[in-house]
Amino acid sequence: MADEGVTQTALADTCGVSQAHLSKVLNEKVSLSGRTAQALSGWVERREGIRPNATLVSIEQKLRLAPPTRRMQIMHLLRSLEQLIDQ
Repeated sequence: MADEGVTQTALADTCGVSQAHLSKVLNEKVSLSGRTAQALSGWVERREGIRPNATLVSIEQKLRLAPPTRRMQIMHLLRSLEQLIDQ
């Protein structure tokens, strides 16, 4: 995050959570809540100028309804994909 020019504190403030909570989410010590996921998604969209399309909105809605364990599995998968993209 620091290499993106963003601190955990600044991102946590934007998402309406404490820096400590965001750190726990990023280190997979607590589950990502729907509210925090939405706030993070909104931040990324604003930062990247991304406008959600209907497919992404549908996926997001399904993800919110998924059990916490399934959401964490998906987050791990997304992190793995991100690492592949960054290579």
